[in-house]
Amino acid sequence: MDQQHVTRTAQDSSSGERCCAALEPGAASAAAVLAHALVVPLAARIRRGEGGVLLVAWVAIALSPAATWSEIVDRGVAAMPALAARAALAVPFLAALYGVNDLADRHHDLRDPGKDHAAARFLVAHGRDVRAVLVAISLTVVGAAFATGVWYGAIAIAVLAVNTAYSLGLKGRPLVDLACAAAWGFGFVSAAEPSAWTLAVLAGAMVTTCHVFQARRDNASDRSDGLRTCAVAAPRRSVGVVAVASAAMAWVFVGAGGPGLAASAVLPFALAVLPLPNGTAWTAARCWFAVALSLHVLALVPRG
Repeated sequence: MDQQHVTRTAQDSSSGERCCAALEPGAASAAAVLAHALVVPLAARIRRGEGGVLLVAWVAIALSPAATWSEIVDRGVAAMPALAARAALAVPFLAALYGVNDLADRHHDLRDPGKDHAAARFLVAHGRDVRAVLVAISLTVVGAAFATGVWYGAIAIAVLAVNTAYSLGLKGRPLVDLACAAAWGFGFVSAAEPSAWTLAVLAGAMVTTCHVFQARRDNASDRSDGLRTCAVAAPRRSVGVVAVASAAMAWVFVGAGGPGLAASAVLPFALAVLPLPNGTAWTAARCWFAVALSLHVLALVPRG
């Protein structure tokens, strides 16, 4: 297990302890339940450098497409509240997705020395209350998406369904877990704007690649629990999936980003096959994702 992962887990566990002073059944306040349903899962991912690709892509879609720029030009500052609300919807949406995953994994996480045991214990003790909050937040997100348009709402429902199916069992089916990750990333960004397919493709490819590195990190605990993830049961084929993801990113960058950026898309695949510490390779891949995604978003901004 990476030392960096152990250190971050200790920090996550400390944060979980602070968020909940009482873990006994019936002792949780509404604030503690809300925190462990939404805040703790999302905060833990952000500290570990996860979820950033999806948030950046969603906000980029909300603020940078041609239609949005035209709206800002036409309406000025009057357009900003609606656009800001659209961008802000990404936070509860992503938090609910992570919350469902943590709730489903709570017993497994208690046995994993690399996970936040304080948060897992809270979820075991107050799972019913947390589940109710997650259902309420999910319904709110779906309602807000339908208020934007039917396709937005339908995609939001699809993403929530894929996430739930993955969390409840599909994560233990090799390569199916990677298909879920790709659909999850693609769908989440598509829910912001179905027509922004290039950003959705990038998000799907980047999330899939990150899932391979994450599964490698969790390999020991997953194996001991009998969980057949891509890293446990199909390590070589999962590298092949990273190659496909890199090719998809290169294809997108050829159209918006240039040949240099497209050529650099080989980097995630190279990091997956080189004999580097998993934490180092994953961090390098995420740094490249941040740069590449930023350059692609800039290439989408209308000129003139």
